[in-house]
Amino acid sequence: MTISKIQPSLNASVSVAARCARGPHYARTICNMACHLLRTGMLPQTKQGKGGHHESLLNKPEINSALQRWVKGMRPAKLRRYVNEFLLPELKIESTICESTAMRWLKKLGFSLCRVQKGVYVDGHERADVVAARQEFINYLDTQILPFCYTYEGPELKEIPPSLKDGEKIHYPIFHDETCVHANDQANFVWMREGEQPLRNKSCGRIVHVSDFIVEHGGRLSLTEAEIAVQNKLPAQPIEPSANYDPWWDMPQLITQTKNAIEIFEVKYPNGVGVFIFDCSSAHEAFAADALLAHKMNRGSGGKQPIMRDTVIPSTGQPQSMVFPSNYEAVDKDGNSLAGRPKGMEEILHERGLLRDLELKHGNKLVGICKTCKLSQAAREAASKEAKEREDEIEGSGVEGLNSRGVSEMEQMDLDRAKNCCMQRVLSLQKDFREEKPLLQ
Repeated sequence: MTISKIQPSLNASVSVAARCARGPHYARTICNMACHLLRTGMLPQTKQGKGGHHESLLNKPEINSALQRWVKGMRPAKLRRYVNEFLLPELKIESTICESTAMRWLKKLGFSLCRVQKGVYVDGHERADVVAARQEFINYLDTQILPFCYTYEGPELKEIPPSLKDGEKIHYPIFHDETCVHANDQANFVWMREGEQPLRNKSCGRIVHVSDFIVEHGGRLSLTEAEIAVQNKLPAQPIEPSANYDPWWDMPQLITQTKNAIEIFEVKYPNGVGVFIFDCSSAHEAFAADALLAHKMNRGSGGKQPIMRDTVIPSTGQPQSMVFPSNYEAVDKDGNSLAGRPKGMEEILHERGLLRDLELKHGNKLVGICKTCKLSQAAREAASKEAKEREDEIEGSGVEGLNSRGVSEMEQMDLDRAKNCCMQRVLSLQKDFREEKPLLQ
C-alpha cells in the first residue's frame, strides 16, 4: 500500500476505509479517533445509544427472564409499574420506562393484543426441562418397574408373565385418574323425524366427579363378589360437588380413597407389589397439616402458625420438638404463655446453632423473611394460582392442565439466590425441611 506524503494521515485513513468497503465519512472518523487517542491516550467515548435506537433494557438477560415469567396477562400500564417500582430497583438499575415502551416490550416478548375467546390450552410439553423430567421418569419405569410386570403381545393381547429371580415379586402399575360429567351432557347425534328440532336443556346440570384406579392386569381396581365378602370396599369415588351437596374433591378425600385402594390391592394381589401412578396435578402436591414448611412459620414463637411434627437436627442427629413443653414458663411478646405453643424460626435456628452465624453476618438487620424471599413466595403463590386456574381447562372434560412453567423457573431462581439472606431461607434449606414430601407420597 503506497501512501502519499501529502496529508499522510488522511490518505492512510482513506486506504483503511477502502479496505473495509467504507467511504470518506468513515475515513474522517478514523482520523478524528486517532487524533483523540494521541492527545488523551484514550479512545473517544462512543455516542451510540444516545439516540432513539439505543440498546433496550429488555436485552439484559436478567430483565428478559424475569418478564418472561410474570408478563402473562399484564396490561402495559401494569407492566410499567412492575418494572419501575419492583424489577429495576431490585436489579439496582437507575432507569424507568414509559407505557409506550412497555407496549413495545410486550410485542418483543411475543405478545399481541387479542380479543379474549375460548380456545384449546397448549402446554409446554416440549420444553427442555419437561423433556428431561419425562425421560428420567421413563428410564425409571424401564429399569425399575416394567421388568417385573406382565406384558401383552399380539392382537389377542396374550399375557406373558415376567421372569423373576428368587425373592422378586410381580409389580402391578396402578394408574389413578379423574373425570367429570354433567347430568345434561348432550349427544351430538340424535334420531329425529324430518322438520323436528330437539329442545335441549340450556343448563349442563349437576356435575359428577369420579376418581378411580385402573390396573392393566384386571381393569378397575375392584373386588369380585367373593372378595367383597372379605373386604367390602370399592375404590371408585363418585361425588356430586356443589354448594348444597358434596364438597369439592380435595386431598383428604383422595388420601381416604388411596388407603381403601391399598387395602383392596392387598386382598386382590397378596403377593404383588403395587406401583401407584398419579398425574402431575398441583392438587396432588399438598402437604400434611403438620409438615415442616418454613414459609408457614413466624419469626417469633407462638402466634398463628401451624403445629409441626417433631424432627431430627440434620447436623447433630438430635431430636427436636417444634413446640414448647407443656411446663414451659416463658411468655410471648403479648404476655401469652408459650407452653405447648409452636416455636418460631428464631428459636428453631437457635437450637440448631445457626442463629449466631446469621447475627454476625446481618447484625441488627437480620429479618425473618427478606424482600427477595417475600417476592419469591408471592411469585410461587401466583404460579400456583395460575396452575390451579388452568385445571380442567375444557369444562366438564376432566382433563387436567399442567403446572405453569413459572413453578419450575421459580425453583431454579431459588437455587440462584443467596442461601443466608434471612431466617426463612436458611431454615428452608435444612435437610429435613428440604426433603419434606407431599402428603400423597
